[in-house]
Amino acid sequence: PQLYGFSGWPQALMRDLVQVQRNASYLSDLVNDIIDMARIDALAMPIRREASDLHGIVVEAVQTVASLAREKGIGMQLCFSQEIPTVFADPVRIRQVFFNLLTNAIRYTDHGSITVSASAEPQEVIVSVTDTGKGIPADQLETIFDEFHQIGRPKEDADPGKGLGLAIAKRFVQLHGGRIWAESEVGRGSTFSFSLPLQERSAVTSLSSRPD
Repeated sequence: PQLYGFSGWPQALMRDLVQVQRNASYLSDLVNDIIDMARIDALAMPIRREASDLHGIVVEAVQTVASLAREKGIGMQLCFSQEIPTVFADPVRIRQVFFNLLTNAIRYTDHGSITVSASAEPQEVIVSVTDTGKGIPADQLETIFDEFHQIGRPKEDADPGKGLGLAIAKRFVQLHGGRIWAESEVGRGSTFSFSLPLQERSAVTSLSSRPD
């Protein structure tokens, strides 16, 4: 208010301005996500691979969303049973994969916890994000990575999401030659997992919601 020479604004006006700001931020994020999808589909998305500390990327992503989990009273746990080897990946894109999976888990979990785990296999590293949320109906597991698909959430929900987070995560994992899939049980929660090869692979052009 001071910027415009007013001593104060009515609460109704402030409430409307906050809503305008929230919607503008939502639309900005949506446009950026659509641009990302278009660039990936046009093979114009830069992927800068380097030797990356996957554990450090996971910790950073968890710290980024920790406040969102605290606001809902959701616990977050890291469960690495062994030392995770270095992966040859773009840390910025893999961090976004984690961020998308974690925010998605927080959105659909009302109580309980979210656990991030990782294990090293002979040819790849597998990372999983497990929540205690509402779960996903079996008939939606085949389409959850499609663009603009929202997991059983009504349109009038206060935080409906954009339906692009999982699609973008899928594309980034693809570009690294990895796999991504989901397992779920309605009422008990979901686990989203993806793999990154320990050796560089060519990107693939198609991906299902279940492992090969």
